[in-house]
Amino acid sequence: MAKVLLVDEELTLLQMLGEVFRSAGHQVIPSTKRSLAVEQVTGILPDLAVCSIRSEKTWATTAAVIERANSMNPPTLVLGVL
Repeated sequence: MAKVLLVDEELTLLQMLGEVFRSAGHQVIPSTKRSLAVEQVTGILPDLAVCSIRSEKTWATTAAVIERANSMNPPTLVLGVL
């Protein structure tokens, strides 16, 4: 079982993706606040972080999540979703 951090402001998308990962047996940690997600990467040590990057205003915080994830040992895999 992997820990999966899902990051998006849209609650419906978080619920749908969360159900997909839960049905595969993974632990899901949803986050609607990008600034909190940056801290959660360090705090919960997810195996995977899935972040939406649909607009220019989300790029900076998604980049911060990626930077924090890459600094972990072992690094957290980050998947950006359009």
